Amino acid sequence: MDKESVLKEDNISFTKEGLVVGKMKLPFNEMESIFIGEKNPAKDRAYAYIGIGIVLVIFTSRWFLAGGVLAILAGIVTFFDSRRKYSLIVQMKAEEKVVAVSYDLKRIQMIENCINEKKDA
Repeated sequence: MDKESVLKEDNISFTKEGLVVGKMKLPFNEMESIFIGEKNPAKDRAYAYIGIGIVLVIFTSRWFLAGGVLAILAGIVTFFDSRRKYSLIVQMKAEEKVVAVSYDLKRIQMIENCINEKKDA
């Protein structure tokens, strides 16, 4: 996993003036900071499983009651899913732009280092 292949997979390229992500152009002179955001999407799924399970338990007959109990148990187990989704965010003068998203922190850090090297050069 080298820098060039990672940048190509995420459709990131550099020009003399700035960074190009897909069709979005981000000039270096408007970049204020670059940081990594972290989110746990499993927690949202867990709430949904528990909510569906509660509805099935309360409002349905005995056949769906078992499904409701299983949904609640699946929601509880999903809370312990430790995967995190990392986002590379560029703070511009006017707004924040998301450059890359991945479950792999090393990949996001590699992209961040490439952007900082090109920005400082």
